[in-house]
Amino acid sequence: MVSKSTFMLIFFTVFCFTACTISTNNNRQVFAAQSGVVTFYRAGNYKDNEGNYIACYWVNNKRIDLTNSTLSKDAMAVRIFVEDGIIYIKGIYKDKVGNQIHCYWINGERMDSPVQSPPSVYTDIKAIFLQDGKIYTLGYYLDSYGNRIPCYWINEERKDLDSTGIPDRFVADRIRVQDGKVYVTGHYFRKYFDIIEKFYWVDGKRTDLGLGSINSIFEKDGVIYTAGSYKVNEDEEGPGNACYWINGERKTLPIPLLTRFSSVKSIYIHDEKIYMLGYYYIRKGGYNNGKDCYWVNGERTDLTPNSDSDIYSIFVDKNKIYTVGRYKGAGLFPKRRACYWVNGKRKKLSDPGNIFESSRALDIKVLNGNIYILGWYKYNENGSGYCYWVNGQRTDFVSEKNEYISDATFTIQE
Repeated sequence: MVSKSTFMLIFFTVFCFTACTISTNNNRQVFAAQSGVVTFYRAGNYKDNEGNYIACYWVNNKRIDLTNSTLSKDAMAVRIFVEDGIIYIKGIYKDKVGNQIHCYWINGERMDSPVQSPPSVYTDIKAIFLQDGKIYTLGYYLDSYGNRIPCYWINEERKDLDSTGIPDRFVADRIRVQDGKVYVTGHYFRKYFDIIEKFYWVDGKRTDLGLGSINSIFEKDGVIYTAGSYKVNEDEEGPGNACYWINGERKTLPIPLLTRFSSVKSIYIHDEKIYMLGYYYIRKGGYNNGKDCYWVNGERTDLTPNSDSDIYSIFVDKNKIYTVGRYKGAGLFPKRRACYWVNGKRKKLSDPGNIFESSRALDIKVLNGNIYILGWYKYNENGSGYCYWVNGQRTDFVSEKNEYISDATFTIQE
């Protein structure tokens, strides 16, 4: 199994396994392999018999409480992320006097955010990391002049990040620790939040990457790969032009001549190849026509069909590249439908046939040729849920009427 720490909005992980079977055990969906198990995780809350909202998460179909009515009568697990067997959950609860407390759970143990007023920790689950028994938490604090200073905490010890020349409107959004070094990505806004400048820190030392956006960072063997887009000037349309950086040196990517703007969503390095997921927009008939694509060592592959589609995640297995997302269906009432692509060619996924339902595929993994996909569906303003597909066949997660699911993920473990 190959598993690397990443800073991505969308995470890429490559797994190699052997024979696979599907089994059911005590009403828990368990996908068992000779050398691996597929496990589904969900986060949310439920309403108990006394009207209290209890934060919780599910491992397959087993619900595990994170709070109780003694701690809080109003709590919610908002995001969930699993890496190297560690379960990270971000949530909120209200204390006995009604103050809203931002917190995290790591394998069920709660840790309140270091500073609560204002909320100091960025809302994404990737703003916390556990390594060698130490908890790294990303956020900011207010100095004596009211300026937000970017920082991170190692347990309760604060480490400031270089913010020289950065105005107050900054976001430090991802933290990861690799080989003893602390990596943080961030950006700040100019001109009423319309212009973004991007940067990253390594052990608190900042590297500026200029105008545009940084969407992903990946470190391997001491080399730092970042990806996103750049702008030549502030007046350029959209996010700018798709690119990536190697140790701060920018590399442009091939896009069609009539492209108005483009960007890379995420970057991953595997077997000495650079994989990037992104998109570009071409002006057509007075409208911007979006196209999803991926690059392998700078060579672009467009997804087909490639009209009104969205792409969320990528997985590499042997010589096949799998991507997942959604496309716009046909008919009088066209809805977005979940799908996946293999080497750029779209494959449809089963659905209940409800013409009013929309869906999306969020993540994909492949185990010995069997394709596992996590997704989400919505059939009306009040009805939605998470689901998964195994080799294209869909199963919906069943929730009780008093249960609410806010996030989901899944892993393949040895």
